This record gives sequence, structure tokens and C-alpha cells, in this order.
Amino acid sequence: MTFKNISNFRDFGGYQTKEGQTVKTGCLFRSDALCYIDHEEAEIIAEKYHVKTIIDFRSVVERESEPDKLVKGTMVFAIAPEAKLAEFASEATDQKAQKRKSSVELIKEGKTDQFLTISEDMQRMMQSFVTNEKNRAAFRRMLEVYLNPENYAILQHCRGGKDRTGFGAALILGILGVPKEVIMKDYLLSNVYNAQVIEKKMTMYRSITQDKKLLENLLDMLVVKENYLNAAYDEIDHEYGGFDRFVSEGVGFNLEQQEKLKRILLV
Repeated sequence: MTFKNISNFRDFGGYQTKEGQTVKTGCLFRSDALCYIDHEEAEIIAEKYHVKTIIDFRSVVERESEPDKLVKGTMVFAIAPEAKLAEFASEATDQKAQKRKSSVELIKEGKTDQFLTISEDMQRMMQSFVTNEKNRAAFRRMLEVYLNPENYAILQHCRGGKDRTGFGAALILGILGVPKEVIMKDYLLSNVYNAQVIEKKMTMYRSITQDKKLLENLLDMLVVKENYLNAAYDEIDHEYGGFDRFVSEGVGFNLEQQEKLKRILLV
């Protein structure tokens, strides 16, 4: 799935569940934002991958400053969990000019304090997907989109396709019964798909600073790490005693809905 203007597009089906079933392929797609795709790429998404529905996790500001290109025949659901750090991190992976002050400008001006705790901040953001009531409601709305068989195939994305989308995909795969270690491997694939973008950005950073600690912190902003997603899992265990209760009580996605999702997506 190679696109010129999307780096993190992939099918996150095909995994085996703990019960021995398989998640359907060709139904579940994830990517970074579609704001720079060309006509041919939009056509591939619609015609080759048969995407009928797009879930856009970006904030209003993100969507207005960089609107997605139209993919013919698709419905779009704008569902925005609160994720200020993800918005800033997505700027860091963007190769286009930004209206807001970029990370490069901040480094050049010596304003680097906000980069000192990126790893911890990323973990706190992932925890907020569990603890923040509005975020849980946003992910419930996401799950409800997947309950309509007529919506498939569905593509979900944020800006970089790694944080908000990473949690969204992990939530779906977890409900379907995919083992946690397999979900983690899928989550970490963003580092593989975004590798060229990450290296290009790090090359730029290395050209303006030689501060090794700062460079490490900047890399933390560009990648996904096990402890980011594990921070969410740990919060789920702490607050709800386990994933199943989090889905049913925290997210508000009941057992009947979960079984319907399984009927749609498992073979």
C-alpha cells in the first residue's frame, strides 16, 4: 500500500483472535491525514480499497487549516478526542509549511522547555483517552460507526495516524479479541510506515541542534513506543480493573454492541 502523499496507510485486519477467529481484511483501514493526496490516490482509496466511510480524529483547527481532499462516494465523521500533544506532534511529522509556529522555529529561538518531557507527556495523553469523559465519548461514537455494515470499508485517521488513530485501532482490535501483544505490534508498525518521514525530520533537527538530549526528546515526539500504549492499558487496569469493563462501562459500548461488531468483522 504505497502512496506518494500518505505514509501510514494500512489495513489493520487479518489478525487472529484468542478464540481462533480472524479479523476480516479489506474492512478496517487506518492512515495519516488525507490533506495532501492527489486525484489518483483519492481514486485508489475509493475504487481499490472500497472505502465508503472516513473517520477524522483531528480537531476543528486541524481540519480547517488542512482539510482532507475529497474521496468520491465517502461519508465523513469528524470525531475529535482532545489531544493537544498529538496535534503538536503531528506538526512535527508534517513536511509542509505550517501557519502556526513550528517545532523548528521554537528550537531556533531556544524555546525548548516544552520538549523536555515529551515521553512522559505522550504517556499522559494516552492515559487521557481513558480518563477524560469527552474522550471516552468520542471513541464510543467511533465504535458506533463500525456497527453499520453499510459503512464499510472504513478508514480512520488523525494527522500522523499514530496516536489518536493508534488508540482507536487498538480499541477495535481489543474488542474483537485480538491478543494484546499482537495489538502492540500493529501499534508499533507506525514507526515502520513513517520511517522515511521520521528520518527526514530528524535530519532537519540535526541540522539546527547538536543537543543529544533534545534530539532524543524530539524523536520521542515523532515515534510510537510501547510505554505510550501501555500507559493507556495501565490506566484501564487501574480505573476499571480490565479492558472488558472499560469498554462496557467507561466507553459505554455494551455487550450486545460488542457482539454485533464481532459478527460483522470476524470470520
